[in-house]
Amino acid sequence: LECYTTINRSPDDDRVLELCGDAITNPDLRSFYFQSANMDDSEAWTKALLSDRHSALKDEREAYRQVCESFPMQLQECSDMIDSAEQKAHDAHKETYKVRSAAEESRRKVIQLLRDALEQPNPNPPLDSA
Repeated sequence: LECYTTINRSPDDDRVLELCGDAITNPDLRSFYFQSANMDDSEAWTKALLSDRHSALKDEREAYRQVCESFPMQLQECSDMIDSAEQKAHDAHKETYKVRSAAEESRRKVIQLLRDALEQPNPNPPLDSA
């Protein structure tokens, strides 16, 4: 019903309602005609269509306002989460670099110790059992 913005009454019979689109916004919409049992029903239908539409538009406008008001806060929260995740990734990268550097340094020390041990002459040559 959002497209149907105009309610007209027939000039011949006030109980006949025409529900149609705006001639400028929606000129191609076909009109719908309703006939109520009496004038009171006709008034009630007209009031219901107009006030319900007005209430729906007010509710929709309020919902959009709330979304617009909360958007900067949500955007800031997302930005904070991204910054936090980037910081954690940076910290993890630094920690990984430290661990790899320590492992590489330990490997070099072990290799150097083995070289030194293998290059030193053996002070106790093996005994021949012959």
